Amino acid sequence: MIKVLVFGATGRMGLEVVKAISGSKNFKLIAAISSPSSKYLTHDSGLLSCERVNEVLISGSLTDVSGDVDVAIDFSNPDSSMRCLRYCAERGIRFISGTTGFQNHHHKEIQMLSKKTAVCLASNFSKGIALMSMLVEIASKTSGDDTQILINETHHKDKVDAPSGTAIDLAASIYRASKDSSADREVSFSSTRSGTNIGSHKVSFISETESIFLNHEVTDRAVFSSGALLAAKWIIGKKHGRYNMRDVLSLS
Repeated sequence: MIKVLVFGATGRMGLEVVKAISGSKNFKLIAAISSPSSKYLTHDSGLLSCERVNEVLISGSLTDVSGDVDVAIDFSNPDSSMRCLRYCAERGIRFISGTTGFQNHHHKEIQMLSKKTAVCLASNFSKGIALMSMLVEIASKTSGDDTQILINETHHKDKVDAPSGTAIDLAASIYRASKDSSADREVSFSSTRSGTNIGSHKVSFISETESIFLNHEVTDRAVFSSGALLAAKWIIGKKHGRYNMRDVLSLS
């Protein structure tokens, strides 16, 4: 059984991960960490996530973690995520993160810390987005130099970062493809924040003679938590280094 620490346990995705672990025979929740100022400190994480007692209380500090941990699953914010990664790297705990908004200095430290433990970062743990990333790369390689590329993304009104981490990663797939061709790609972004939309992304390749549209829409956050647990299972036994969801799914 894989022993898990959930970091950012009282956020939307943290609660989804706690819920998914509660319903799994392959994972055991060891600790549920939230902000030190969370109003849910000392609450039962199972009751919060799925109305089922699991006797793992919400804590505000990594120093409260007791017992062995195989992997940490993080959905928080960049600075908090880095604190968790430093904690994991010092102890050889594998690290899965769906946090977005990392800046260049964060990525430099992540690269350094990934020499001490296995790290899997994904702005989106959906299998569909991993597949979409590969298809976007193929479309970018095969489209003409005159093709306009647009990324439209829509999320709930409370999402802070724009464009979304997923949109930025999709653009990165396009830029990677351009390195293998003569085209110097420009990507335009459009972000919408409204209602309760969990997440939708559309990548358009538009030329004078034809257009290609790739769409992905999430209707249940469970797709993210199941993907995070898939990554957590996959990363056990992997050598130190930095991975992503395409590595988990063996998508080239």
